[in-house]
Amino acid sequence: MGRLKEDHYQVDGQTYKMSQHGFLRDVEFDVAEQTSTNVSLVFESLGR
Repeated sequence: MGRLKEDHYQVDGQTYKMSQHGFLRDVEFDVAEQTSTNVSLVFESLGR
């Protein structure tokens, strides 16, 4: 994936900090939805 702009994201008007961590860097994602300009990916934990 990529890095968050300025390591922050917003949900419901609240800003949260999340620095780069890389815990999903070596896994494959499934495409949940795709348009001509966006893609939504999903990862399902196998409990490992």
